[in-house]
Parts: sequence; C-alpha cells; structure tokens
Amino acid sequence: MKMNQMFPSNWLAKEDITHPIRATIKAVTQEEIKGESGNETKNILHFNGDVKQMILNRTNAEFLVAAFGDDSDHWLGKTVEIYVDPNVMFGGKRIGGVRVRAVQQQTAWTWPQAIAECAKVGINEQQLKDALKQAGLSAYNAQRDTPTVQRIIDEVSGVALGPPGGDNGEIPF
Repeated sequence: MKMNQMFPSNWLAKEDITHPIRATIKAVTQEEIKGESGNETKNILHFNGDVKQMILNRTNAEFLVAAFGDDSDHWLGKTVEIYVDPNVMFGGKRIGGVRVRAVQQQTAWTWPQAIAECAKVGINEQQLKDALKQAGLSAYNAQRDTPTVQRIIDEVSGVALGPPGGDNGEIPF
C-alpha cells in the first residue's frame, strides 16, 4: 500500500496524478489551513467533479493569471490541465509537484501526426511508444492522448506545439 493510500489527504498531491487530467474550476476560496507553524490562510482551487481541491501556490496562481486574468472570479468555469512537473524544486531539492496550465481548444493529433511532431524534436516512433507505455497506455487514442504526447515533446524540447488536426480512432502499439 502506498503512503497516500495509508494517509489520504483532502488536498490534491502529485501522487494523486498518474497522468495529466482536465478539470473545470468551480471556485477559488481562502481558507485557514493548519500548517507547521500554526494556522495559515491559503488560496484553494475547487474543481467540478471528483477532483480533490488544490492549495494554490504562487507559481500556479501566476499561470492562471497569465491565462485568465488577474481576477480569480474570471477563472470560474475555465478548464485547466493538472499535471506533475518533475522539475519543481523545494528547499533546494528537485521533488516534483503539481502544476496547472490552461487548456487550449485544439484538435487531436492522429498517430502519424503525433509521430511527425515528435520527430521534429528528435523522438522516434519507438521512443514515443515507450514513453506512452511508461505513462500507462497500451493504445493511442488521439482525443485522449494528444496532451500526453505534447507533454513528452515539452519535456524534450521545452516548446509547446499545437496539434494540426485529426481523428478520434485508437491505434494499438
């Protein structure tokens, strides 16, 4: 049994996110949270559905401000992608952490388009398959998996690309 199963939390943590998820912001509140040095007021993101609430740190707040504006009331109803960034640093150590980013309206990449986009940053088809398998996938579904392919590309190149269009068929690999 994993630690997050033995000691579940009400707050979204990196261990809760096995692959990027999309969620719609329902509310932004401030709440008193018991911390190591007593109670602290924290900003909290609430989502529709069964996604846990998330303590909003400054970095994630800045991403939301850049995407949706300075007033958190304008964030309500917006869809974000929640993912784990392995490069998050804390106390001088790389520990990974939860990040949010705006979901852009986009069409999905077909399998050949995904391969072509990956090739632009030096990822061949077999490396893409291996990365997708590592993400827990056994087949490629354009609609579901385009964000995962984009994340793989982002990790290699640091450049976010938009998909050119495609279908929703599932391609086994």
